[in-house]
Amino acid sequence: YSRRISRHENRFFPALLKVYIENLCVEGITFGCNETGCFGTCKADQLIYLTTRGGFYNDNPMEMGSRYIWAMCDFFGIPRYDCVAGDGLDTGVRPVEEILEDAKKEIDRLLTEF
Repeated sequence: YSRRISRHENRFFPALLKVYIENLCVEGITFGCNETGCFGTCKADQLIYLTTRGGFYNDNPMEMGSRYIWAMCDFFGIPRYDCVAGDGLDTGVRPVEEILEDAKKEIDRLLTEF
């Protein structure tokens, strides 16, 4: 039971990714502050977040990993955010190879716009 709770709380993305993002939060590099609040200063135009998921989480309120990355893009001042997710890998509804191939096609499509 405790393992299940732990997995539930940490399923959003790997802990090392969260540490990396926290280390990116450097005033004067990725954001700035003044009397009106904080604002993004990152020079990036776009961020593509690639992830896989065991279940189906697109448009699901339980999906928090992509929402967090999107919020950080907004905080850093990155105007475009895209998420490519290989959803349903653990469900058996579709073959894993097919799910991953569809995700690769979406990545290729986004890279043509990059």
